[in-house]
Amino acid sequence: MALRDQWARGAASGIATLIFVFSKFREGAWVVVVAIPLLILVFVRISTYYRRLAAEIHLGQRPERPVPGSTTIVVPFTQLSRLTSLALSQALSMGDHVVAVTVEFPEDQGLGRSSSGLGPVGSRGAPGGLPSPYHSVVRPLQRYIGSLKPSAAHRVVVLIPVALPRHFWQQALHNHLDLVLSAALRRRRNVLVARLTVPLRRE
Repeated sequence: MALRDQWARGAASGIATLIFVFSKFREGAWVVVVAIPLLILVFVRISTYYRRLAAEIHLGQRPERPVPGSTTIVVPFTQLSRLTSLALSQALSMGDHVVAVTVEFPEDQGLGRSSSGLGPVGSRGAPGGLPSPYHSVVRPLQRYIGSLKPSAAHRVVVLIPVALPRHFWQQALHNHLDLVLSAALRRRRNVLVARLTVPLRRE
């Protein structure tokens, strides 16, 4: 009898709750039916994500001994300038294997004048040009960085010179290569995108 009474009370409570929800739905009962379950679902998903992330990065565990490897530093640029020189100086202070690359379009090569006046891609800061038959700046740089075969033993650092204007509204006029290249490389493993910010004094 006691168990049957509990079932009866539970059924009565459930029916009363449904009646209350339907009668008061527009007056705020929807919070109990919709919002609270959604919040619980969101919190459960967030908790699950953090548990998976902790397992993947071995959070709280003793890491393996760091292993040194080789590093190639790539300095992309659109035109030779003081920004390019500063970025190359910084790159050479970070490692011995440094390459500066720019993208060249067919019409520039056909006229005997590349966009930079440079030859093939070089090393230790010697700038070079990457051909782009389809007028894409990012794709040739992506292909070149991929040809360096980034791995755990050989990491690639892309050092992008960035002009820092005085006024925030002028930022949209600068650093287009930084925005598109950073977005294209952000999911590549063993490729680190770094920025060398250079404040502009005169505007």
